[in-house]
Amino acid sequence: MVQGGEEWYAARCGLLTASEMKLILTPKLKIADNDKSRAHVWELLAQRISGYVEPSYVSDDMLRGREDENDAKITYTEHYAEVTDVGFITNDKWGFTLGYSPDGLVGDTGLIECKSRRQKFQVETIASGVVPEEYMLQLQTALLVSERKWIDFVSYCAGLP
Repeated sequence: MVQGGEEWYAARCGLLTASEMKLILTPKLKIADNDKSRAHVWELLAQRISGYVEPSYVSDDMLRGREDENDAKITYTEHYAEVTDVGFITNDKWGFTLGYSPDGLVGDTGLIECKSRRQKFQVETIASGVVPEEYMLQLQTALLVSERKWIDFVSYCAGLP
């Protein structure tokens, strides 16, 4: 299954996914109660009823991210470990289903999550040595859904470390 393809959209239709958790929960793990969270709940409900995911806006940053992801995985493989592609993972052991689109599986216990960053954010992340808070819910949900033991956050910007 190719991420972004018809089969991938069908698999995640109406499901809350790891990348969307920031719309539902705050960084302090409280339920988000704002226009974005309510709109997202309505969108997921509409998808469940219709069985269709409406096309959404794709920004220049998102396009760059799709292009850079493969380079990030190649660099990771060269320096750390082989990466296996997988399209979409679900887990329903809580009585509801959560989904996650891994950027790659590493061995039997790991994952990678690649982010293509603008230069200023890449430099800031390197200098701080800390995974940006905006990605923490996605990373934690990835571990929860996949039931893997660890995840490597791969912050990537072509031309920078």
